[in-house]
Amino acid sequence: MRNSVYIIEATIEALGLDSDDYPISKSTIQRNRTEKRKERAEVIKIEFQNDLKDTVTGHWDGKLLPALDVRKCKEERLPIVISYGDKEQLIAVQKLDNFSGSEQAQAVWNAVTDWNLEDKVQILCYDTTASNTGRINGACVLLEQKFNRDVLIFAYHHHVYELVLKGVFKAKISQVTNNPDIPLFKKFRENWKNIHPKKIQSAAEILSRLKVSENEKLLEFYRTELTKKIVRDTYRELIELSIIFLGGDTERKYKIGPPGAMHQARWVARAIHSLKISLLSSQFKIPNKDKVALLDICMFIITCYVKPWMQFILAVKAPYQDLCFFKTMKAYKTVDKTITKAALQKFCQHLWYLVDEVAVLSLFDDDVDQQTKIKIVKNLSKENPPVYSKRYIPSKEDLCGLLYEKDIDDFISNKSKTCFTVLKLMTVFSTTVFFHGLVTLLFCELSNR
Repeated sequence: MRNSVYIIEATIEALGLDSDDYPISKSTIQRNRTEKRKERAEVIKIEFQNDLKDTVTGHWDGKLLPALDVRKCKEERLPIVISYGDKEQLIAVQKLDNFSGSEQAQAVWNAVTDWNLEDKVQILCYDTTASNTGRINGACVLLEQKFNRDVLIFAYHHHVYELVLKGVFKAKISQVTNNPDIPLFKKFRENWKNIHPKKIQSAAEILSRLKVSENEKLLEFYRTELTKKIVRDTYRELIELSIIFLGGDTERKYKIGPPGAMHQARWVARAIHSLKISLLSSQFKIPNKDKVALLDICMFIITCYVKPWMQFILAVKAPYQDLCFFKTMKAYKTVDKTITKAALQKFCQHLWYLVDEVAVLSLFDDDVDQQTKIKIVKNLSKENPPVYSKRYIPSKEDLCGLLYEKDIDDFISNKSKTCFTVLKLMTVFSTTVFFHGLVTLLFCELSNR
């Protein structure tokens, strides 16, 4: 603020004016800034509300940020974002006393009411932490009570798969702790200056486990992904390392960069570190036990993990992809029982997209065949026992094998119509006409093919 005073005084004097004729002080500048920011905020709010749709999504994610108060180092903040279509609007960055479910729910509700969005927010999107997903005091449950109506839950899918990877690491590497720095990875970063990134060791042991056709399919998928828009550099690095690992970088186009920062909540960084250590293991001495464990993890990453990770951008793809991942891990049991058990144990706790009202989104998934979509529409009249849960909880029979035999249409019932009601799609057509027309459309498209 003091620098602002100096700049304004210098500007006035440069213009040949007397600075004593102007009220220049830190408090005046601060007061004017506050007023102008309030005016600008109101303009943004009005413009946003004038262009608003009937259905929007509310996102939030707690962050520990530098405090505005110089006497404090960090403070808990909750950024809250509203999105619809391809538009996003930050509506608040609330300061919290703690990250409990009640604190977050109240902060989100205050922001929603301040922007007059009580009737607009139909979808909630958040990390699957206990404070958000708690059955009694979770932010999701408390918010739904405040809205006093049904809302759809689109859990942050990447967070679910980070938990799966975390479970796999814990099962295979004993050095995994709550500390962000795993000793093995920390040692690798410290010794990077002595490593030549171009001297790559061939992963012949991994490649010998894969059929040639499987290897080619994976390489084709990874190369196709590189042609698409990738939102983060770490995702691109993960794909490039997977191609190198599979022996697909014959022209040496991709480089192995130095290891980046580690964070307890970002398990993809650990996947990247594992691939790098395995590729450069000839220059980095590690115990044979850890080397074998890392190879097993790398096998899981390149064959089962990266593909779903890159495809979970759209909510409509999540239900079918979740079911496919379940079946993939079931088949992976013949490769590594330990990894399969650890991955499924975590994944079973986060089946948010297999509940009736969300699984119906598969109707709009290009990866689901037309016959299955026809079954989905038919099952919309099926009666299922009422389940009062926002996530699918597999029974013992499901885990023993029944779940792996199901298709996505088996998760559809008359309760799935809630999705269309919440998204306000049922106001266009009556229930009977809409679904009858949809079935007819699907049959016509199928016959044309």
